[in-house]
Amino acid sequence: MLKLVFILQLLYASTSSVGLEVVYEWWTDNMEYAFPSQEFRNESIANGTFIPEDFKINGLALHKHRLFITLPRGLKNFVTVAYINVNDTSTMSPKFMPYPGWESHLPDERGERLIGQVFRARVDCCDRLWLLEKVSENDGRLRIIVMDLNSDKIIRTYTFPAALHFVQFFNWVVVEDGECDNTFAYVNDYSSGGFWTYSWAEDDSWHIDGYEKIGDMILAPNVDDAFSTLYYQTYSNLEEYFFVSTKHLRDKRNASSTVHLSYKESEVIYLRASAFDPATNVLYNRYLSSYKNLHLLLCWNKKNECPVKGISKFTMNAVNNTEFEEDMAVDGQGNLWIEAKRGPKTVLLKFSSPIDVCPGV
Repeated sequence: MLKLVFILQLLYASTSSVGLEVVYEWWTDNMEYAFPSQEFRNESIANGTFIPEDFKINGLALHKHRLFITLPRGLKNFVTVAYINVNDTSTMSPKFMPYPGWESHLPDERGERLIGQVFRARVDCCDRLWLLEKVSENDGRLRIIVMDLNSDKIIRTYTFPAALHFVQFFNWVVVEDGECDNTFAYVNDYSSGGFWTYSWAEDDSWHIDGYEKIGDMILAPNVDDAFSTLYYQTYSNLEEYFFVSTKHLRDKRNASSTVHLSYKESEVIYLRASAFDPATNVLYNRYLSSYKNLHLLLCWNKKNECPVKGISKFTMNAVNNTEFEEDMAVDGQGNLWIEAKRGPKTVLLKFSSPIDVCPGV
């Protein structure tokens, strides 16, 4: 079955609804990589390493003119991180460029790949791309690869201890980049519970226990604090979420301190689809209302002491049939990009000036 895939641009319509403008669109049989040759493409289809119908965008990350996507290899994708140039308006159906290049994703004579099975990508303010991946098909450990986005070269790799396992679709990473030489990455431990903290300066990691199985996460810096706040959910309860200061996650002695934050019963907030804009201090995330299964987008200014009082909601009228918002990202101009599913379609939304439709934030 042919499926239509869109990249859309959201334009401000009112404080309660938004409109859409198509920026890119693909039928899935035309949604593909920029193969170096037609022969290579035909061989990839013939040997099953490229199946257009299995092209599934899993996550987003933005850096200047490049929109990065991750694709799970479990769906036969031999490239798991790629990008498009959002400044290129020459076509409505751009092909995805493997990142940093084909050679990084193709197996060598030993069957090994420079980049394995990437699940999450995060861009920091130091022009670095952090990739969280499974080491290989036969090695289920998690590894971080850090790329210099100015040279597109690998500048750091770190493999976590065997206690941290890859779990398809359940591994998350967030990056605290207040200081480029003292950056921290936090990874959820879905198997054993808790967090793993990685220190760039020490090139080492440690486990923070005392928590349930952590699910979706997002990190938000604090203006008056050297430490950020990490918001997270557990997979056992999607009606509330929690937060913890990264001060405690950096402490190897595990002096943990978690504050319970509850929003509303019978309403479901998904941190899986969330993004933070440091320029406006606003957190955006998906919200599923129990009323007619309506999908909304929440925006909350962290400066407000009580999230319930500081939250604004607006509907995405043109995408009310959206089934699941997979990921969000904010670009350098404050535009909000949203990936979502709508029936047989995948929708990528670009929301210009979302702060304008968040009254009170």
